[in-house]
Amino acid sequence: MLKNVYSWGIRRVFDGAFRLTMKRLWRRKDLTAAELRRRTEAVSHLLDKNVRPGKPEAFGPGLEGEWFAPDGRDDCKAVVLYLHGGAFVTYPVGSYRRFSQALANLLQARVFLPNYRLAPEHPYPTPGDDCLAAYRQVLAGLGGNSEHLVVGGDSAGGNLTLATLIRARDEGLALPRCAFAFSPVTDLTFSGASVNENERTDAMFTKAAIGFVRGVYLSAPADVTRPDASPLFADLTGLPPLLFQCSSSEMLRDDSVRMAERVRAAGGSAELAMWRDLPHVFQLVDAFTETRQARTQLRQFVDRNLTR
Repeated sequence: MLKNVYSWGIRRVFDGAFRLTMKRLWRRKDLTAAELRRRTEAVSHLLDKNVRPGKPEAFGPGLEGEWFAPDGRDDCKAVVLYLHGGAFVTYPVGSYRRFSQALANLLQARVFLPNYRLAPEHPYPTPGDDCLAAYRQVLAGLGGNSEHLVVGGDSAGGNLTLATLIRARDEGLALPRCAFAFSPVTDLTFSGASVNENERTDAMFTKAAIGFVRGVYLSAPADVTRPDASPLFADLTGLPPLLFQCSSSEMLRDDSVRMAERVRAAGGSAELAMWRDLPHVFQLVDAFTETRQARTQLRQFVDRNLTR
């Protein structure tokens, strides 16, 4: 009983904090990408300023990422390429360093976190190009053998995860053993019913927010249905097993639901897990009981696919 009350209280605190910060920020008609970046990265620095960086490695001209390894372990059973979220605009580096280290410990894996270029300075397709370059680098480091490779990401990084899989398949590259996406953006037309149904219950986003993200990321509106911009509209045959996790109350709920349905319709394997009344990408918030459940499910999914 007390555990349930505590969990409810933590959710309410975070819900209120997101509404007072992010949801209010999106309502500003003069919001710029620079201001969004400054605000989100300042919060990340405040909360995660003592997080240790990973081991740096370049993966292209002017491009660099960081490697994270399990605490106290030299042997790893997997390698994970993790593509961070941030609306294609921002990179809260402290938050993602913290999560990448947690992911390394959870999966007993080496995790590569690439610092791909961001819009609006580098709009579509540059972030996707950088992520594919990072995938090539990680795959080359494994001698081209993807047997122990996993790819994952959240939100915009979930979009880039799916786009990377589609492009790697089309180019004949070895595909990872499995992949996962936390609340990915899969449809930049934002045609899912949850965009309207959940605008009030979503603690972070508004219709103005998703319009802003699309406008900043896509320099040409006609690109909105291209398969590496909106993976929902891609040919989804031949992809590795996928795990989608989302919240029932977020505006992007149906991006996961419809993507899982389309992967299955194409003959693939897609698992979908949905938690009630949690914020977008709750898996990065250590305080939630549901975060532990979601991470346990992820570990079981990866373990099952690495041993199949």
